Amino acid sequence: ALLRSGFPIAFDFEEQQQQAEEPEDIDDTIFSIRQDLTHLKVFTIDSSTAQEIDDALSVEKLVVDNDDDPKYRYWIHIADAHRWCTKELWDMAQERIITHYLPTHTIPMFPPSVVKNMSLQPGGKGCCALSLGVILSEKGDIIDIEVSLSKVEVTYRLSYDEVNDMLAEGVAYQEEWELGNLLDMAKVLRQKRIAKGCMEGMVPRPIPRANVDVTVHQKDDGSLDDGQELDISLSISTNNMGANMTSTTTASDNDCNDSNLLVTEFMILAGEALGAWKLRYVDATTPSYCGRYPNTLTLLFRKQDPPKFLQVPGYDHFRELSSQAAQAAATNADNSAYLGYCQAWYAIRFLSPAQTVTWGKNFQHYGLGIDQYCQWTSPIRRLGDLQVHASVKRYLRRQQINEWMYDNSINLTERLSSITAYDLGCPVPGRVDE
Repeated sequence: ALLRSGFPIAFDFEEQQQQAEEPEDIDDTIFSIRQDLTHLKVFTIDSSTAQEIDDALSVEKLVVDNDDDPKYRYWIHIADAHRWCTKELWDMAQERIITHYLPTHTIPMFPPSVVKNMSLQPGGKGCCALSLGVILSEKGDIIDIEVSLSKVEVTYRLSYDEVNDMLAEGVAYQEEWELGNLLDMAKVLRQKRIAKGCMEGMVPRPIPRANVDVTVHQKDDGSLDDGQELDISLSISTNNMGANMTSTTTASDNDCNDSNLLVTEFMILAGEALGAWKLRYVDATTPSYCGRYPNTLTLLFRKQDPPKFLQVPGYDHFRELSSQAAQAAATNADNSAYLGYCQAWYAIRFLSPAQTVTWGKNFQHYGLGIDQYCQWTSPIRRLGDLQVHASVKRYLRRQQINEWMYDNSINLTERLSSITAYDLGCPVPGRVDE
């Protein structure tokens, strides 16, 4: 299908030679809005073979006066891939739109020569990121949101298996207590979404997933011949979808994978919280200005309407099956998982298609069980996420200019002498040629 559509399945020679040369960090040197978060312990969690490391997590323990219970700010750091994007790289991203994962290989959105510099990599060198810090209640409700351009240092690059081992051995609740804290809150977030009707609540245990791995043997020069050999392996695993999050039952192999659960819930929280930040703190406040232009922010929301169960004959019987499946899973009764699988696939038939919208009054994503959802956690792999990064960064820059406009000690024309309209998403204040 990709070949028939004319999709560029490979980078040409000039594209492969693209190098992500580190540009000037104007958000630090000119706008002074890049926050130093290098004091935080930062965890990246991904597959052991992943190259596009674009997300990381931190936990910050807050000091709260007259309160014996500790409060935490959970940080989600996403690689600032937009910072590296030249016009040529933007053109490549717009042509490919997304990274394609095929059985035999991956077709990335950006050339491999630039992905490493864009990614969050360990090694003592600070990495630029767009970070979201959120304070949650014990029930997982959002109390406060902070969005900031940041510099972080990756403390640990961990695989899912390594995190599972640390959780099982207790290391994640002692020396690396942040991982245990993240998992505990992830379970709270999962239960909160299930209570609001998300798809995970439709099945008591994770659905088995077949993984097909194909290895293609190439010649030394990288070419293939007609007699090439393929190594094909099939493995069965469970994904992170399911209401049962315990590990004490006899069917623990079918329970949610702790590390996958942790990452999934906090990536969903990232999308929920960024949307909430836009609606609560941007739209609901007095608008700022960049010169004479209002500083507005447009984001891409993903919304999904409730399933149309009530219009289906036999709906009452379906709900009865749902109740029976949940009760059976709670007691680990025989065949509870199979009942849940049938129920889950039956429910998917009646889900409404997800939509991408930029305005409206209702942004609820029923399948995820959250009030709003904005995708932005994979800017190296999805063009839409990269565009959200660009929008947020320009909003933060224009917000800083709005503050400078009321500071008589700042020469705005001199401060913005090297800034372009592209950097701001609007004409540069005080410049007649813009």
